[in-house]
Amino acid sequence: MQGLEHLVNRVLHSILCEVDNC
Repeated sequence: MQGLEHLVNRVLHSILCEVDNC
């Protein structure tokens, strides 16, 4: 399940970047 956790992290990071403009 490590791959799934990594995928979720990437998605969350992308959303945060869209909202927060990293």
